[in-house]
Amino acid sequence: MPVDKYCTRTLYCGFCKVTVPSHGNSKMSTGAVIGTSLPKIAPASTPIHMSPAPSVKYNKSPTIIKIVDTSTRNKSAPANLSKTLLTSYDYGAHAHTYKRAAYDVYPPFITEKQTGAKVPPRVNPLQPPPPQRLTTSLETIEPHWHNERRRNMMQQREWYRYHGTWSKAFYGSAAEKEDYKKRTRETLKQQMSDYWASKKNSWVENSKESQTSIAYDNDCLYRDSVDHRNKTMYLMQYRDHNKTLMEEGWARKLYQIQQDNKFENEALRYTPINWSHHTLTHTCS
Repeated sequence: MPVDKYCTRTLYCGFCKVTVPSHGNSKMSTGAVIGTSLPKIAPASTPIHMSPAPSVKYNKSPTIIKIVDTSTRNKSAPANLSKTLLTSYDYGAHAHTYKRAAYDVYPPFITEKQTGAKVPPRVNPLQPPPPQRLTTSLETIEPHWHNERRRNMMQQREWYRYHGTWSKAFYGSAAEKEDYKKRTRETLKQQMSDYWASKKNSWVENSKESQTSIAYDNDCLYRDSVDHRNKTMYLMQYRDHNKTLMEEGWARKLYQIQQDNKFENEALRYTPINWSHHTLTHTCS
């Protein structure tokens, strides 16, 4: 354990050994071992030295995180619009390729330079390194223990982010207060810009929808007029054809009547009727 001119305190966090300055009792700070799973993270100005457990050498496996893109979602669009991102397990909130919210949060996400501690990568207990294999007798105590300590470390980082920097906006220096006000102004400007951009997009979409509806209505009216004209032409042809058939029937009937009259006239010419008898009899000449 390195010893400098200051008194030091050694904290064991499962997978790492943390050495921080201590201003308490020298006996307790030089040789005491405080057994805790959540050691307190020192301020940003205090370096934290940490070394991961050397016995854990499991392969780092990626994870697939599926999130919904709320910035471009439309109300009329289906709710299952989402994008899939592939990130490593060695993640801090600052290392993500996407934003957790539409706007940045305050306090901002801390980095490894601010804490001086690097979060070790996550190991997959179900993927042991060769020559080991996944069997029913394989014990996964070490990787689970490693992941548990890693989770505690990340929780401490979040604790430091929320409880170690929120007071700067109210009790910090003038530069820190001005930075907080600047972030607030930029966020408000971005919110107003996004609001009017969404309004403009809504107007454009409504205009396109109206134009589409008008074009569809005009197309329906045009098709109705074409169908009405075609129906009128068909009915006119049907009427003319029926008129022709009726005229032809009348002509045939007239011709038949004329032929019948001609036949009767010819019959009376050759066999006239004798009107002197009480009964109508035909006399032969």
